[in-house]
Amino acid sequence: MPTQPYQRQEVRTLLDRLSEPPRFLIFVAGPRQVGKTTLVHDALSQYGHSDYHFVPVDQPDVSRAPGFSSAEDIAYDRDARPRDAAWLVEQWQRARAAARESTDGHILVLDEIQKIPRWSDAVKGLWDADRAEGLKLHVVLLGSSPLLMQKGMSESLTGRYELIRVTHWSFLEMHEAFDFDLEDYMSRVN
Repeated sequence: MPTQPYQRQEVRTLLDRLSEPPRFLIFVAGPRQVGKTTLVHDALSQYGHSDYHFVPVDQPDVSRAPGFSSAEDIAYDRDARPRDAAWLVEQWQRARAAARESTDGHILVLDEIQKIPRWSDAVKGLWDADRAEGLKLHVVLLGSSPLLMQKGMSESLTGRYELIRVTHWSFLEMHEAFDFDLEDYMSRVN
């Protein structure tokens, strides 16, 4: 009997939040290279519908629109516009339009959000407007710079977000996922 692939607990938490009506911004935060982006992609692939935009802030615009299912379907915006509040509003407006057209709602994912100057002020206004409208738009923000993330979250977003912390893999996770023993684990973390 084949075993199920290992899934980190944070994937289940994210899936649970996406199955509820949007009440909070969802922050997936942690150090660099712990698997935040992979974790969110895993959750989206299991979610049950493909109505989302995944936007990496630090790369050319890559938008995943409803119904797109392969690499050939991904649209690239090749202009080199700066990633600023106006760019963020444009991405959010696209997601809002998709949410209004969908009966199931929509998901906007912004990866490396801390790279947008004054991101938290823009997010606060956009999120508050969506809540006032009752828009079925989940927003997932990923970030890896603890200082920038914490400053943005505490200054203007208090009470508006849920934090899903992603840490380096623990020994127990490595054992369950890859059958590592303590020696294997210690050789990987040193």
